[in-house]
Amino acid sequence: MRSMRMSPQAARIGASTPSFERHLVQAASHPIVFGAPYSVYVRAVRLALEEKGVPYELVPVDIFAPGGPPPEHRERHPFGKIPALEHAGFRLYEAGAITRYVDEAFPGPRLQPEEPRSRARMNQIIGILDS
Repeated sequence: MRSMRMSPQAARIGASTPSFERHLVQAASHPIVFGAPYSVYVRAVRLALEEKGVPYELVPVDIFAPGGPPPEHRERHPFGKIPALEHAGFRLYEAGAITRYVDEAFPGPRLQPEEPRSRARMNQIIGILDS
C-alpha cells in the first residue's frame, strides 16, 4: 500500500493526496472556456469548474456559423470543435482532457476516484456514454 501524505494545499482543504503529489495551479487569472452554452461537452467542463468552485469566463463560440468556427478558435482547437480552455497561458481542448485538468489543477472536492480500478470504471462508463 502506498504511503499517503498531505500537501500544503490539500492540508488547507482537508484532503489527502497520493505520495506522487497533485500539482495544483496557482494562477492570477481565471480559466476561460470557449464554446456554446447548449453543448453537452461545454456543460461538462462548466460543471467541473462549478463543482471545484473555480471562477471562470464563458466565451461563446458558434461552430455552426456560416463559414464554420472563427479563425481564432481554430488556433485554440485544430479541429474547430468545442470546448477549448485557456488558463494562465495554457491551452487545452477536448472535454475529457479539460475536466481532468480542472480536477487535478485546482483545490476542492475530488471529481475522480483515487483508486485506479474505480477511476478506470468511471472512464469506461464515460466512454460508453460518449459513443
